[in-house]
Amino acid sequence: MQNPLYDRLVSLIADVGALASVAELLHWDQDVTMPKSPDGEGVTVQIRAKELGALAAVTHEKFTSPEIGRLLGRLSEDETLNDDQRALVKEVSFDYRRATRVPPDFVRREAELFARANGVWEVARAGNDFTRFSALLNEVFDLARERARLIDSDREPYAVLFEGYESGIPLDEVRDHFARIRDAIIPVIASLKGRPPVDDAFLNSPVPEAAQLAFHRSIAALLGYDFTRGRIDTTVHPFSGAFGRVSTRFTDGPAISVLSTVHEVGHAMYEHNCVTKNLQWFGTPLAQSRSLGVHESQSRLWENHVGKGESFWRHAYPLLQAAFGRAFASVPLDRFIAAINKAEPGLIRVNADELTYPMHVFLRFEIEQDVLSGRLAVGDIPQAWNAKMQEYLGITPPNDAKGCLQDVHWSIGAVGYFPTYVIGSMLAAQEYAAAKRDIPDLDGKIASGDTKPLQDWLRVRIHEPACRYQTKELIRRATGKDPSPDDYIAYLKEKFG
Repeated sequence: MQNPLYDRLVSLIADVGALASVAELLHWDQDVTMPKSPDGEGVTVQIRAKELGALAAVTHEKFTSPEIGRLLGRLSEDETLNDDQRALVKEVSFDYRRATRVPPDFVRREAELFARANGVWEVARAGNDFTRFSALLNEVFDLARERARLIDSDREPYAVLFEGYESGIPLDEVRDHFARIRDAIIPVIASLKGRPPVDDAFLNSPVPEAAQLAFHRSIAALLGYDFTRGRIDTTVHPFSGAFGRVSTRFTDGPAISVLSTVHEVGHAMYEHNCVTKNLQWFGTPLAQSRSLGVHESQSRLWENHVGKGESFWRHAYPLLQAAFGRAFASVPLDRFIAAINKAEPGLIRVNADELTYPMHVFLRFEIEQDVLSGRLAVGDIPQAWNAKMQEYLGITPPNDAKGCLQDVHWSIGAVGYFPTYVIGSMLAAQEYAAAKRDIPDLDGKIASGDTKPLQDWLRVRIHEPACRYQTKELIRRATGKDPSPDDYIAYLKEKFG
């Protein structure tokens, strides 16, 4: 049955989504292909900042138009809508309420600042110079506070910002989940001190970047990545964006770099599959990822439960040995598996083992809240960071490049994003446990090089539903229970305990 009001809303929202997709492409270009300047603030960055600022303002004005508000008001009371239509109206209404409280000039300022800050962060990280970045970082947190106040001045600012990345699990529940995870893994981390060392020096064996990139592409294809819809490039910080384009880096050693690519491929396949079956709804919630928590569950599932598993490497390790030549030719599979699963406190989050990884996120989670609330000054972040690293993992970064400057997120204004990494790890364990129950001999299939059953399971249960369900309902439908740390804790204890 045709509904002219609903069709008009979809038309308007799809245009807004298309503009947001263009902005994402501009960000991808800035990170991957745009010329760099020595100070991070050259002419190209200044132009890109103006482009992104203008586009953000236009997109915001289009989305917050009174017409969309009137349509949402009428459609929210329309009892003839089907389930998909109600889901779209609910999602757009949530975003509309938040967006209409933020003026267009503020959105422009944000976009311009983040474009500039990202370029300066790259230079500051390369030069191990936090002071070069601190002034812009202070502006980033000032705008984060202002955004939270504009949206809802009666609520905790961090909860307001976090809700922009994961609206389906309240922050108080997340804190409870994190407390359970922390209490469970701290004793296991402490027990690492008495264990024999694992020899993983060979993981840093030199391999030409061309050989690495070719192997990354073959592994991506094995996992189901569609190169007719995406590509793999290199950048300072691995990421996936612009409809599932993957970027990686080769500075972490050839084996660990492969796992970074696997992680980003998990994100990218989610983006591809959200849209493919829902192409007619492109730009609307019916063709968009559910949340950053669910998004991270896809990357963490492929990186950890598959990419670090013995089953996967029974098939893929001979391919790696052939691709990387003498560097790994004499290393047996069991030694390779032990090395990529080595549990030991380290400095870099993206290279951290599964057991210590949550502590890296908890550290950032706490620092973000302290800075946002005013308990910690931006200029004191390096000292706070180093103190927490020593407290949580027993190590102190030798410099800020390997400490508080290592992540890209703050430079692009993603305050409140970091908790989604542990939420994603938690959901990944729950999803993979359910997939193993549903798919006969899943490990055997993966060991033979057949990842399609897992691809299909995720596509049907997680990807194609897009935003039709809130996070809790999506996970309940896929796994049979609400989001919980139970499977994650059991998995970590079984693997490392």
